[in-house]
Amino acid sequence: MTKIVFLDIDGVISPTESSGHEVLHPERIGHYDEQYYLEAAKKHRQKYNMSYLDSYDMYVVDTCWSTLAMQKIKNLLLATDSKIVMESSWIHSYNEKNMPGLLAMAGLKDFYLNIAYGKDKLDGITKYLNNHPEVTDFVIIDDEDYWYLAQNYGFYLVQSNDVISDEDCLMAKDILQRRYRFTILDNDIYLWYDDKKILASKYRYSHSSRGKLLLVYQVRIFNKQMIKPAIRILIKQLTKYAYDLNCDDGFVLVANREYFKRIKTDFWFVIGYQRVNINGEFLTNINEAVMVHSEYSPLEKIELWEKMRF
Repeated sequence: MTKIVFLDIDGVISPTESSGHEVLHPERIGHYDEQYYLEAAKKHRQKYNMSYLDSYDMYVVDTCWSTLAMQKIKNLLLATDSKIVMESSWIHSYNEKNMPGLLAMAGLKDFYLNIAYGKDKLDGITKYLNNHPEVTDFVIIDDEDYWYLAQNYGFYLVQSNDVISDEDCLMAKDILQRRYRFTILDNDIYLWYDDKKILASKYRYSHSSRGKLLLVYQVRIFNKQMIKPAIRILIKQLTKYAYDLNCDDGFVLVANREYFKRIKTDFWFVIGYQRVNINGEFLTNINEAVMVHSEYSPLEKIELWEKMRF
């Protein structure tokens, strides 16, 4: 039995936007000493039998990688007895021989297992899983809006925002420990946690938008303490379900607006808050709101909103 964390670096361990994170050597931030890092990289290569280690990359690890994020990943791996398979853009510079030495700087060398090579991340992950039937459980931790990953792997994708959070780690842990499961009945989708129903997503109708089919679901949460993870996981799983049904535009969620206030994701936008009170016939409850995928233009969102009937 093998549990795998397919791990990205940028946006997971290395913050992409924010600053102020604890790093290995904060005193060196903004002061790249080329000679120092050339010598340090040489020593590190020799210690870990690496054929390649870029001195500036070593500086990036020292001054950009979040020590807290590294520890969170380590705790996740220890708690779930999981191993790392890298699916980061860093694999283009660091192969199987050199990746362990790179991860040694983050304290993650002992958890490293392999690299998921492919023409893109989806291809690499799929090939790895197909070639390693011993993998029983896995999770993908990545910050990018790789729509195709969600379409193919549903809720196994945990999307971080800038850097991995406690919430991301808890979700990944629960997925690896099989605490979440879905059931589908007549297109209605139910989410369970520890065999207790926490969410019902009721199928309402299929809506034609931009010449493509769109599924419309109304959502109810039974455990308010789990609103945020439940909606996040539902979004990923519905993405896969709609894709499996050839619904190119995916789906729309309708729910109590309080649900969506707690969700922060680059994939989705909430629309309709101001328009509900203008013409309440669009929704059954003025406290409801609609969430749609961000690929819709502002005009298309308004047009879609005006066509909604529940």
